[in-house]
Order: sequence, then structure tokens, then C-alpha cells
Amino acid sequence: MAKKAALPLVLGLVLGGCLTQDKVETTIEEANYCDATEDCAVLFPGCPLGCYAYVNKAEVDDVQHEIDVYHTMNGQTCDYDCVETPPVACEAGRCVEDDLATTDAS
Repeated sequence: MAKKAALPLVLGLVLGGCLTQDKVETTIEEANYCDATEDCAVLFPGCPLGCYAYVNKAEVDDVQHEIDVYHTMNGQTCDYDCVETPPVACEAGRCVEDDLATTDAS
């Protein structure tokens, strides 16, 4: 259902020619919220959008769709050498890399 609601928005952005890197980054930022770690997911937006994007699980499909549309419109203009997927945590209402888990794993 959420995909159907997002489709007109994404189509409008595509047809209007205004799906920019800044817009996608704003969408990712706005989708990054949580009450608990279980609310968080990690996406792989690719270059030039970054190796990882932390978002609320409820937003994954819509954000991934916008990322896909962006890459379809603009191509992938560079490559990243991303390392293993970092663990995620919910801190102060935001999904973030879990530094404690990363430190413990070293």
C-alpha cells in the first residue's frame, strides 16, 4: 500500500526532472528515525549516495525505490569499496552505526 502512495510522488519527481542527489539524501535523512534498534535497517544506496544509509524499517521500500529511480536517471558515476555491513543501533531517536558492537568485534 505504501508503495502505491509513493509512486505518484516519485513519478512527479521524475517527470518534473527534480530528483537530485540532495533530494534523495533528504529522503534518507527524513526516513532515519526509531524508538528501538529493531526499528532500524541498513540500505546500500551506492555512489554517490554513500556505502550505507540508516533508515526506519517502515521506510525501506519507499527509500530504496527513490534510490533506484535516482540511479536509473543519473547512472552510477563512481564506485565505493565498502566494507562489511556495520551493525545498527537506535540512539536518541536516530538509526546509527553501533560503535560498541564494532569495537567489541575487533
